[in-house]
Amino acid sequence: MQQMAASNPDAIRRFAHITVLHFDVLTRVIDDLLIPNTMRRIASVLHRASWLQSRSIPISQEALGGMANASRKQVNAALAKFAQEGWITTSYRTIEVTDGGALLRFARND
Repeated sequence: MQQMAASNPDAIRRFAHITVLHFDVLTRVIDDLLIPNTMRRIASVLHRASWLQSRSIPISQEALGGMANASRKQVNAALAKFAQEGWITTSYRTIEVTDGGALLRFARND
């Protein structure tokens, strides 16, 4: 990094930008895990995952449960509710977020 910064003065700003982005993600992860309601926590984790990757998230229910500190049974119930509301669609090991705003509003209890 020092060599890159020495040869390109803009590199240090780019490194700082990457650091800030990672801090934003880390803050969101902590914020998600502090949500006491499991359904809302799962909604927030799904929103974050779609924000980081794309609307289509290649993830199993078990992995989503690990990210949200929830059981597979809780994840299954949440996904069924979110699909019924039209916020997501599910297929084998894939969740597509169709209404990220609604997930976030639900997660934040708006």
